[in-house]
Amino acid sequence: MTATSPDGRRWEIDAVREHASFGKSKGEPFFWAGVVATVLLVAVVVVFAFISTLVAIAAGLLLLVWLAERISNLLRPQIRARTEGPPPQEIVWKAGRLGRKGLEEKVARAIEAGKPEVEPPGLTLLHY
Repeated sequence: MTATSPDGRRWEIDAVREHASFGKSKGEPFFWAGVVATVLLVAVVVVFAFISTLVAIAAGLLLLVWLAERISNLLRPQIRARTEGPPPQEIVWKAGRLGRKGLEEKVARAIEAGKPEVEPPGLTLLHY
């Protein structure tokens, strides 16, 4: 899908899904600190799980909630709008739901209105 902003720039709009990968995150600040903290936290939970069955059950429930959130985050598409410019620019939104029906049209309307920095309903602005 394409849209033209009031300044005459032509924008390409598409939806993509994120790929689960640790390699992509390594460039982010504090990546290794997060990995070490997670490993230590899991080790502490395992030690306490041997002491108490209640802790083991609570840890299992928390793990299921965490996994559901991560899977939901990976399944929700990102909507990207790119222009060659001048100046070249890319804007990225994250969908608030699993489907993408109508989200690209909302982004196109925002760009055509000259307000690409807004968060149309159902989208969260990630990168402007």
